[in-house]
Amino acid sequence: MRVLPITFGILTVCGFWRPISLESSIPKQMYNCYSIFMCFLIYTFTLSHLIDIVISAADFESLTGSCFMLLSMMNVCCKMTNILYFRKNIVELLQILASDHCTAKDVVERDIEKKFHKRARSVTLCYWILTETTCMLITLRTFFGSSKQILPFKAWIPYEITGLAVYWTTFFHQTIAHVAAANLQIANETLICGLMIQACSQLEILKYRLKKIPDESKIDKFPLQSTVNNAQNTNKKDTKTLLVNCIDHHRRIIEFSEKLNSTFNVILFVQFAISSLVLCSSVYLLSKMKLVSVHFMSLSLYLSCMLYQIFLFCWYGNEVILQSLDLGNAVYHMDWTILSTEDKKKLLIVILLVRKPIQFTSSFLVSLSIESYCKILKTSYSVFNLLQRTSI
Repeated sequence: MRVLPITFGILTVCGFWRPISLESSIPKQMYNCYSIFMCFLIYTFTLSHLIDIVISAADFESLTGSCFMLLSMMNVCCKMTNILYFRKNIVELLQILASDHCTAKDVVERDIEKKFHKRARSVTLCYWILTETTCMLITLRTFFGSSKQILPFKAWIPYEITGLAVYWTTFFHQTIAHVAAANLQIANETLICGLMIQACSQLEILKYRLKKIPDESKIDKFPLQSTVNNAQNTNKKDTKTLLVNCIDHHRRIIEFSEKLNSTFNVILFVQFAISSLVLCSSVYLLSKMKLVSVHFMSLSLYLSCMLYQIFLFCWYGNEVILQSLDLGNAVYHMDWTILSTEDKKKLLIVILLVRKPIQFTSSFLVSLSIESYCKILKTSYSVFNLLQRTSI
């Protein structure tokens, strides 16, 4: 089963993920040129925002309005660079999921995989619809309330945009860069959350494998007297193999989680830092707008996107913590009384191994959990109050 097909499809279309199946030299070079072109659009779009703020920020309100978009684009630039730079790590994560230990072995495990794949797909589609609607509304608001040739975003342009050809060229540059940035946001967030969901899926499969060890290793309770010793030896060997496989599977899950965290922890830190500022500045701008207006609606949807993406990180980070802690309980739910003393000792080792929860952090500062989400909202509210007092 393919992992996160929608997410990798978005990345491929936007030019930030060369398909692994692309082996020919010429198509590779063509795709690399396309990637460079898309990076150029986004970087120049971000740079034009930055120069505009430095040159023409007139008052506090306009500065706040310009800064929140600049911060968002800087965040996108970081995510784009991270995905391109750590491509090898992401491929290795996919290889771990395709390894023998992480592959479904029976119908029940395949059902578990399907359940979590559906969950990842639902999250991706919901976030995609919300973000694309916001992106479309932000772009279209240019055409409301003004008959002049106004660009979708305030930016420093090193030339006059009086001519139609020049105006539409600049317009499409901003629009394409903005749409690509929005889709990159979708892909990055759903990639991280989707891989967290895959970690939850593997933990669920591991719990199922632990619970069924006695059933898989169980032999007829009343074997013939002549084969008692052979039956016991076979049982002992099978149980040991199953336990070792479960321990190896747990190690693979830990390896997967650590690699996932090391690949994206800096981006998560940047995300949380910027999101806190963007959240409070967005709320501040909303408080200054008319309730019934296109600008209010577009900014409200943008704020919803920011809240949703942070919530996804914290929620599924919290799910991984809970799932990993629940592994120890799975041992108690199995019929462990029929196992030998030696196998029971191995089970104790398993319990000790799973006592430490698997946690995702943002640069080792903030743990991804529901508690962290509440703290971010409180911090944003505090900064919002500060902005209000400053503007008085």
